[in-house]
Amino acid sequence: MRIRNRSLKVTRVQAVSALCQRRPLPGGSKQALCRHVEALCSLGLAETLLQELLQDVALQLRQQLSECSVDLDQDGLSNLVAVALAMCGVLTDVSRIYSFLDSAVARKADASLYEVLRGHFRRVLLETHQPLDSILSGALRLIHEHRQGKVVDKQTLKSAIQLFKILDLYTVQLEPQLLEETATFFCKESSIWLEEHELAKLPDFLAFVERCLAAESSLGEECGMLPSTMMQIRAAGQKEMIQTRSEELLSVGFDDLVLDVQVEALAILYQHFRDIGALPVLRRAYGDALRKAGLNVLESSDDFKVVIPSIERLISAAQEVLSAAFLDDCSFGIALKEALEGSLNSRSAKKVAKLLARHMDCVLRSGRGGVRAGVADPKCSQSFSQSFSPPERADLELGEDAEACVQRAIQIFRYIAAKDAFEAFYRKDLARRLLLQRSISREAELSVALKLRGECGSAYTAGIEGMFQNLEISRVLSESFEATAQAKQLLDETGVEFVASVLTAGRWPAQPSADISIPSIPFRLMTCFTNFYQRQHTGRSLSWCPALGQCVLRATYGAAGGQTRKEFVVSHFQAMVLLCFNSADSLCFGDIAEATKIPQADLQLTLQSLTLHKAVKILLRDSAEQDVQSTDRFTYNGGFTHKLHRITVATISPKEQLQEEDAVEQRVVGSRQHELDAVIIRIMKAKRKLSHSELLADVLASVRFPAEVVDIKRRIESLIDREYLEKHVLHDQGIACYVYLA
Repeated sequence: MRIRNRSLKVTRVQAVSALCQRRPLPGGSKQALCRHVEALCSLGLAETLLQELLQDVALQLRQQLSECSVDLDQDGLSNLVAVALAMCGVLTDVSRIYSFLDSAVARKADASLYEVLRGHFRRVLLETHQPLDSILSGALRLIHEHRQGKVVDKQTLKSAIQLFKILDLYTVQLEPQLLEETATFFCKESSIWLEEHELAKLPDFLAFVERCLAAESSLGEECGMLPSTMMQIRAAGQKEMIQTRSEELLSVGFDDLVLDVQVEALAILYQHFRDIGALPVLRRAYGDALRKAGLNVLESSDDFKVVIPSIERLISAAQEVLSAAFLDDCSFGIALKEALEGSLNSRSAKKVAKLLARHMDCVLRSGRGGVRAGVADPKCSQSFSQSFSPPERADLELGEDAEACVQRAIQIFRYIAAKDAFEAFYRKDLARRLLLQRSISREAELSVALKLRGECGSAYTAGIEGMFQNLEISRVLSESFEATAQAKQLLDETGVEFVASVLTAGRWPAQPSADISIPSIPFRLMTCFTNFYQRQHTGRSLSWCPALGQCVLRATYGAAGGQTRKEFVVSHFQAMVLLCFNSADSLCFGDIAEATKIPQADLQLTLQSLTLHKAVKILLRDSAEQDVQSTDRFTYNGGFTHKLHRITVATISPKEQLQEEDAVEQRVVGSRQHELDAVIIRIMKAKRKLSHSELLADVLASVRFPAEVVDIKRRIESLIDREYLEKHVLHDQGIACYVYLA
């Protein structure tokens, strides 16, 4: 029996050797060997058989590995990896033949026979060191050479990685060293690239980073790396190339990316910063870029034609970057809002409000049926009109749609804090557009009012809407006036159309009245209307504002038989000057001033508008200087020609416009003072007693405009002087507080 067992043992050893060397089994088939193993297990020799098997396998593994070269050249590495993988396949065959040992192994090791054999193989490799170290260093060498752009045997690399995975040594042996070398590689390569490309822009560096990461991803997929490893390699690349240089990268070229709307590069940057958890850094740089750009725009010019379009482009660029590159990230949207508000309201908050109001005036204003900045002419009959009627077409720069222009302006309006200043300047310009018939359409004006109401509420637009209500009431009043017998008789007698707009003083910007010499026909019409109005509204008085009046003059040029007729849309001052030339072909400045009684400053500007325009010169002047002098003489231009029948004559803005704007600003300041007083009283009446800091905080949170602490302190002192408040000092704490006096 012992001889028999010994001979069978020799057979088993030979079988293991044959399997390891891929030779035919000696003395029988696999089935016979399986039956032999089954018989031994049935006799209770499974444990002994398992130990013998492990010894035999270890012996064969060591023998096979000892025959391989451990040199690091490519052929030696390929051979070593092939042998090791072949041995893994042998373990599978052995585990099948000895499958009846599985139950015995499971009772002892809670694992299958294959897992035990694989673990034994792993221990043999770890004990011998040299083969495993050779495979590991060879695999890392191949990866490094591939990164250097060399051609490598990717199949050998893939087999080596597969071997580490089979033996459960991938995450223990290969991955840590691979990640360590990867981090070193990315750090070194990025430094070299930056040194070689000193003048390179941020998009170029981002493209370099993307190429590196794409190459790593491609190699990982081809060689069978685990997805977790590929993610860690990408993270290592982002850390070494992006995170460690984040401040440096964002300080050079990032602002240009935002302002030039380079969405592709910014999207890549956003993805990297999101992956490394550094979005707050990118968000801060985004806000800083917008803030600096906004300040640069405001410092570059005081011309609304430059500033407002630049702000519109900035907002458009910021929003496109936010949606296309930053995926509408809410935190970046907040950064955009804070940056634009901070820049547009940083220095003079009223500057942007004033420029935006001018821009809106330019968008909503148009000439009627002719050249704006043209002129008018005499030998005229007259038709006075102060009513509101839409012009024939919009005269928008570059043919832009008014709705789109208004919408962009409303976007700017959302960011400005001095909305009360905008409202004051906007109403001043709106009054001129409505009364001088310079608006593109009534619908456009009402649309803007509706948009402003949607942004700030009905209280904000109450004054603007009141102006439209005034005009509607005036229209009804004019119809009633024309229906009276006195008006019909006078209108038929003079052949003049007359429409008057009655403006409520509190709803319209204050206008200076002028005691001018009105021609007889319009004077009779004005007197008739005044009498009619006072009969309708007892106790009310009318004050005429000729500066806001407009009329149409008809002029005839040429001799009999070859006459041409022109119509000029002019202001009242322009009309009065032109009518003077019906009785004389040449007049000096003093003659015109005496005949019209127009204030000297207004008369000089009126004569400038009638003589200086190069395309339309209704009057000729003997002086070539820009400014009109009191010694100048003016002559009727009998040879005037123009291709248009109706010509709108633009007025020249007075030099006192700055004073007028200062007056508007003073009204804004006064309104703010009243609002501050009301807010302080309301807060103190509710809380009765507050410390200085608490009162300041409550007031700043309640007002609708950017209030300064200094202004609030002045209003508090004013209320104390007027005995609305009383100041106390808590001596034990040294804190000032205020008490409301009922």
